[in-house]
Amino acid sequence: MNEPSRHDLLPPSKVFLTWTAGLCLLAALASCIATETRLPTEASPTAFAALAQDIAGFRGLALRRDITLGRSAGAAEQVNSDIPFELQQVERAYKSIGLLSGNIDFGKALNDYRQLAQLATYDTSSGRVTITPNAAKLGAPFEATDVILAREAPLGFAAIAALQEQHFNWQTKTDAIFLADRRLAFRALATGDAALTLVARANRKSAENFAASDLAAAGRFSDEIEKAAARLPPFLRQQLTLPYREGSQFALWALKAKGWPGVDALYANPPLSTAEILHPEKYYLKRQAPRQFFPAALLRAMKDGPAVEQSLGEYLIRGLLASATPLMRASETAAHWRGDQLFAFAEGDNLITVWFSAWDSPADATTFQAALRAVLEKLPRLRFDDKTELPTSALSGRTRDNRGAALQSNGATVMFISGVPADRLSGLAETAWQDLEIEADGTTLRFDSARRQIGRAQLSLSSR
Repeated sequence: MNEPSRHDLLPPSKVFLTWTAGLCLLAALASCIATETRLPTEASPTAFAALAQDIAGFRGLALRRDITLGRSAGAAEQVNSDIPFELQQVERAYKSIGLLSGNIDFGKALNDYRQLAQLATYDTSSGRVTITPNAAKLGAPFEATDVILAREAPLGFAAIAALQEQHFNWQTKTDAIFLADRRLAFRALATGDAALTLVARANRKSAENFAASDLAAAGRFSDEIEKAAARLPPFLRQQLTLPYREGSQFALWALKAKGWPGVDALYANPPLSTAEILHPEKYYLKRQAPRQFFPAALLRAMKDGPAVEQSLGEYLIRGLLASATPLMRASETAAHWRGDQLFAFAEGDNLITVWFSAWDSPADATTFQAALRAVLEKLPRLRFDDKTELPTSALSGRTRDNRGAALQSNGATVMFISGVPADRLSGLAETAWQDLEIEADGTTLRFDSARRQIGRAQLSLSSR
């Protein structure tokens, strides 16, 4: 029998959905949050044009066309009833690994997240940048210390977003990414660049005299946003702060080394994971591309292709582990991440989740396996039995609905599988390891490329 090609194993487009795609669809279909927040300044077209021109000159990115300013009123949008079921698949997959608690309304949480994450959008066809009311929160942390920065921050971030799109097509490239980890790394680069630019411009500082206090100031732009996100699930809330704080630190390495042209160069060779954002030395000194997984035998065994495919990355895994272990220990464990891929397959009303992750060494994999076990055993109805018929490096468990779960390690790789009928657990776990390809990732994933060809509109974050 001929082995299927990777192309043959790709599932139809309708079964592909990630949390990012869910967010994208939700953004276009769900109701926006009502808010009374107002921008701290009402800039005239002339004043905004002058500000954008000054920022462009300071940053060394010439305006390729004039930018006009608009504001989103946050009006409610029509809801399409076809989407909730698809979002439910993503929600169930995330709950199966402990990333979401059982009482979370995932659709509403994603909508709330979007209102705080996407504060400005730039329309390349019209040259118009639109600011949401929540953008006012960017300047709030500086109202007592730097009135000008507080007033200009919402407009400044919008102007820089437009510049990044004009020069690097960055909004377009970020919108096309379906992997949560890579998308967050791209956002961190752009947001960190913008934060550094505004702080440096406010103090007229060059790269050489950019101090630790200035870096701290760049990270403070998200202070009020973080407060507004207090009720969001931790994994969404955490993604709002990393672009400002760790993103600024990452961009500063390039700024210190080669000035603003060095920051510009990052857009041509961007970070591929949050591991590089969290540990800039992994990008600038000794780069390690994240590993990707192609479980050929598993894809052959499943009737349909994945309903969900995702990569969490070091940053979200750190937050996941911190739900059951001290943050310092969770950070130390997650720092050895080398790649991960989460698959979820629908079988009727059931959802089977298979999550692969790669680590620096077998010892690091074992440490992660133990940490993940602590997270999973906080879930309702799931307990692992140390006495198992599976290999000695594996743990198995069973839920009250007679579904099985297994947590296994093989060298430097860990696999968690859940939602499988108990009598199929051992066989499916064995299948998942068969013909598993793990390799260094490039700038384009196999499935990512296929999805963009299937239909870019399905994965676009914008509701423009």
